[in-house]
Amino acid sequence: MKLFTVGPVACPPEVLEEMKRQMFSHRSKEYK
Repeated sequence: MKLFTVGPVACPPEVLEEMKRQMFSHRSKEYK
């Protein structure tokens, strides 16, 4: 069995910054 998983990939700094933000629920006011 061969498992074809993605290796390390380059991620732009903007994406990393957005990933630092706290997530909010789909039931929250921010989502609506």
